[in-house]
Amino acid sequence: RAKEKKHIPVALSIDEVKQIITNTTGIYQLMLKLMYGCGLRMSELLNLRIKDIDFSYDKVYIWDSKSQKDRTIPLPIMIKDELKVQIKKAKIDKRISAHTFRHSYATHLLQKGTDIRSIQELLGHKSIETTMIYTHVVKELNKDEIKSPLDF
Repeated sequence: RAKEKKHIPVALSIDEVKQIITNTTGIYQLMLKLMYGCGLRMSELLNLRIKDIDFSYDKVYIWDSKSQKDRTIPLPIMIKDELKVQIKKAKIDKRISAHTFRHSYATHLLQKGTDIRSIQELLGHKSIETTMIYTHVVKELNKDEIKSPLDF
């Protein structure tokens, strides 16, 4: 095989990094601080879970990254309190990922009566069987709403 051309990576100056971070707000600013402060890839940032942040030892654990290796990174002390506040704000202890929003989208469409074929098309699934997974999720979520005919 022909060797791929190596490109010189673009690096920002410290002032440029500060300028970008200062001109960003909210959760996006915290995400940029994590990416810069820990040297994270975008996929590593998106896969980061609360359980991966050890506030006692000021460490961030990265599992199965691009190279399939686990590693530990020092947690930037500067953002420790911001992270804790964000975790209190969220008040969600479900195990979620960025893809969870896609699952939620499909589930909520199905709950509101959107037909399965339309959802298949919206999600870009080739096979209806893939989309049918959501019918099981909705069935499980709605089981508490099933009442005995005697209660009618």
